Amino acid sequence: MLVIHIPLLEGKDEGDLNQGMKKVREYLKTLGINNFQFKEPSGLDRKNKFTVFDLQKLLIQSEKKYYSPEMLFSYPLAKGKGTLNKRFDTLSPSVHVRAKTGSLYGVLGLAGWAENKNEKYVFVFIFNGKANKNLKAQELFDKVILSLVN
Repeated sequence: MLVIHIPLLEGKDEGDLNQGMKKVREYLKTLGINNFQFKEPSGLDRKNKFTVFDLQKLLIQSEKKYYSPEMLFSYPLAKGKGTLNKRFDTLSPSVHVRAKTGSLYGVLGLAGWAENKNEKYVFVFIFNGKANKNLKAQELFDKVILSLVN
């Protein structure tokens, strides 16, 4: 978990989850993200409350940071290894999709970047509904992304 290591960047001798969470909250506020609840740093969680617009803003701002290449490459690549390996089968060779997935019972999330030779898109999708509709929601997310970049 990366959040625990944030205090080390400030010269502390050891990592601290609470201090790392505090720093993340402070950073979010500098981006104008004020109406959120951040309780669990490991991903999609019922205790966390963010709008998709705020998550998109966070992804857009993170592209401007020095750590952007490392962060981008930490996201699974469609048709590669990881959670996207069997998705986006019809992508053109010149198209790239990198995204993080998340799921809970009745909740499905997908956030990341999609790009072709001409354009780059930042996307965040969250489905919150009946668990038996998760697959339909995933298919819809994928179709939207493919319609933008293929």
